[in-house]
Amino acid sequence: MASLNPQNISDDLETEQQPAVYFLIFLLLLIQLLWVMKGPIPLAEGGIVDSDGYMHLNRVVHLVESGEWFSSVYPRSNAPYGDVQHWTRLIDLLLLGGAGLASVFVPFEIALHWWGVLFSPVLQVIAVISLVWMVRPIFDRDHQLLAGGVFLLQPALTHNFLAGRPDHHSFLMVCCILLLGLTFRIMMNPLHLRLGMTAGALATIAIWTSVESLIVISVCLSVLALGWVVHGRAWGRCNLVVTSALCGLTFLALFLEHGVAQVFQVEYDRFSFVHWSVLSLVACFWIVIGIHERTRNGGWSPWQRLGYGVGGIALVICVQWALFPKFFHGPLVDVDPQLMTLLWNRVAETQPLVSTNPWQFGRFIFNLGIALPTIPYLLWLIWKEADVDYQFFWIMIGLGVLVFLPLAFYEIRWLPYAELLILVPYTHLMGRIFQRFADPLPSPWNGAVKMCLVLVCAMWFLLIGAKVLEAEQSGITGTTPKDCPLIPLSKYLNDPNGWGKQEQTILAFVDFGPELLYRTSHRVIMTPYHRNTDGILDAHRILSDPTGKTAKNLLKARNVDLIVTCPSSPTEPSFFEALNGADSFYKQLDHGKIPQWIREVTLPALLADNFKLFQVQLRQEKIDNF
Repeated sequence: MASLNPQNISDDLETEQQPAVYFLIFLLLLIQLLWVMKGPIPLAEGGIVDSDGYMHLNRVVHLVESGEWFSSVYPRSNAPYGDVQHWTRLIDLLLLGGAGLASVFVPFEIALHWWGVLFSPVLQVIAVISLVWMVRPIFDRDHQLLAGGVFLLQPALTHNFLAGRPDHHSFLMVCCILLLGLTFRIMMNPLHLRLGMTAGALATIAIWTSVESLIVISVCLSVLALGWVVHGRAWGRCNLVVTSALCGLTFLALFLEHGVAQVFQVEYDRFSFVHWSVLSLVACFWIVIGIHERTRNGGWSPWQRLGYGVGGIALVICVQWALFPKFFHGPLVDVDPQLMTLLWNRVAETQPLVSTNPWQFGRFIFNLGIALPTIPYLLWLIWKEADVDYQFFWIMIGLGVLVFLPLAFYEIRWLPYAELLILVPYTHLMGRIFQRFADPLPSPWNGAVKMCLVLVCAMWFLLIGAKVLEAEQSGITGTTPKDCPLIPLSKYLNDPNGWGKQEQTILAFVDFGPELLYRTSHRVIMTPYHRNTDGILDAHRILSDPTGKTAKNLLKARNVDLIVTCPSSPTEPSFFEALNGADSFYKQLDHGKIPQWIREVTLPALLADNFKLFQVQLRQEKIDNF
């Protein structure tokens, strides 16, 4: 089948392609500007999009203040015990580096906030340029531009890169695009050792950032292994280079992340020796294959290579199972089931793409409507593509779709990967439509028809999906700054003439914990992370307790000073519901049924519309702030 890029274009950024990239960056900045102006987050007042962003900034501040690179404990969370976190230091380093450079001109706190605001948009610019680079061998200039435009219109991808989201998801997406592009170029030139080493280094950065990148890495390594099965020795050599570089560099990353004392620490939800072990086993397989192929005079047939490959996979799985059987149960294997029910099943990104009770398809159409025509077209591409290099590219995309599409149906958090992979063959399909209906027309009609086709193909899933979402009322909503404005509340709690005179321990809704930590000097009980199991479960027991006895004992044990509630939140009251429909301690406080050992604090008028504040008087010595 003819490619949309019949000429062999080099990887150097050609002058005539630069205007297309500039246009995509202009469109990107326009979308970001609309978000900043119309979005619900007060970025100019110090706002950040979600709790993860605040917690990433908290980690940077704590790293600067403490200098404890190898300690994962954040002391002001899960008070008074501290919280061991599952994130790694690489994103902390990127945030610290950008803020450090900007702090030459402004105070560090301001620099950190604005670098946090710009972090994901800067990565989105890199992602768009990387996507254009990824598809250049298979798309001409117009379709590279089209692919970039479709990329910017994918809802989950756009959400990942919003201004004010300083977290690891946008960085992982850039790594994913670059890794796919490198794998494509390795398939076009298996003997290019520098490409293989670069791919290994990039995969190391990705897995160091988050273990979820193991899935993308597995897709790329699987396609390269398939190339070895089909083509033989040259592909075996490139597999050896990629996996050896990955094995060696990840071991170095272990030392950089954990230090010598903790390098063999076993953790499943964070990059650790567990994940290095499986990568080392894969590298050992290719080392053995490489030695055998170099010493063997005759080559193996494809069926023999397939047999060795299947046997090697089975051996790797068996050894890894013998060493770390929990690895195959996923990164959340050790999470308390109570926490999964209470917290994880309420998080927006862990909801299924299609609701089954009742059946609702609005989220699917809005986010992945392009999959409906694209998947059969992708299968046809794989079957009909005559060029071997292009065929392997489509096999790689198809394998990625096969992996990430079911994951996206299971949990929305995987949507960006599915959207990224599906938009590539969808762009190819749009190119075929242009060739059929627009190119034969005389100018200027061909341009007008092409523009109409672009608008229809690029927007139909958004428009129809939005209408279905509205009709089903199946959109996922949460608490916004308008529901519970934490910025003015934090200023009140930080007042040096009031609660800011000394450190307080605050019990507040789980989503509020990271922002309160960022904006105040106080401690909190709850943060929305699976490793803070004790803090979340204890806080839930306190405010869902209908008797008050459990609440009193746990409040005293954790030395809680203040309880903050936001009854205007659409999600907080349901989080603290008691069993059997009884009035929870949360409802009792909200309705004014307050025990003697708690005092309700009168809030300023601007805060009283949303919040209620209670002082816990269980310590022997209480400092009256009023």
